[in-house]
Amino acid sequence: HIANLGKAKETGNNLKKSGQKQLTTGAVQAGIITMGVKLAIDDESSFADVKKTTGLVGAEAEKFRMQLINATKEIPLMNDEIYNIASAAGQAGIKQKELVRFTGDAAVMAVAFDQAAKDSGSTLATWRTAFGMTQNQVITLGDQVNYLANSVNASASDISEVGFNPY
Repeated sequence: HIANLGKAKETGNNLKKSGQKQLTTGAVQAGIITMGVKLAIDDESSFADVKKTTGLVGAEAEKFRMQLINATKEIPLMNDEIYNIASAAGQAGIKQKELVRFTGDAAVMAVAFDQAAKDSGSTLATWRTAFGMTQNQVITLGDQVNYLANSVNASASDISEVGFNPY
């Protein structure tokens, strides 16, 4: 009987360890699923602003979302940052046919200027409006500002603000 009691304890301990492993695995899997759902909700919420400022709906909006994601694959920004740029562009009146390029250019500028993506989108939109520039012209201006920032002790975002500060 004592031998059976030892085996029963051993079996009980093995079952306990197995159960703990399964609970841990289940908790990790639940966490991954929860994180995925939260990211999807956040993504949809961020893109809602794009739809609101551009007027895109349905399949047209989804096509635009995929164009944005494809155009910015190589740029180290999160989707919500990309959507912030597109939303600002829509609000600034950038034409729909230019939105994907504008968003990609602003995303590249955000990385080059080491600034928030939304700020880069706002800067490009402001330059276009204030100076009456085309997209090619604002990209050339951005390249020049970045070159100047690399040549002197100033940030590209500080240099880009100089033209708009009345003091």
